[in-house]
Amino acid sequence: HPEWSWEDCHNVAESKIWIGMDIEMLIYIRGRDFSRNVSNYGDGNQYQYCWMDYTPSCFYDNDGDGKIESYN
Repeated sequence: HPEWSWEDCHNVAESKIWIGMDIEMLIYIRGRDFSRNVSNYGDGNQYQYCWMDYTPSCFYDNDGDGKIESYN
C-alpha cells in the first residue's frame, strides 16, 4: 500500500488499532467478515463497522471520510 506511511504499515503488521486509521487498514487486519451499518440524521452518512468475534468490536466513521473516529 504505497499510500500508507511506513509507520502505518508497521502498525498494521503488528495488528495495532488507533483513532484516525483508515477503514481499509482495519479490514486488512481483521478481514471482510463484518457488518456495515449506515445512518443519516440529516447531516450526512455515518458508518458503523462491527466484527463480532473481536474486541473492540465496533468502529465508527462519523463523517464518511474512511477514517475511524471512535470505537467500542
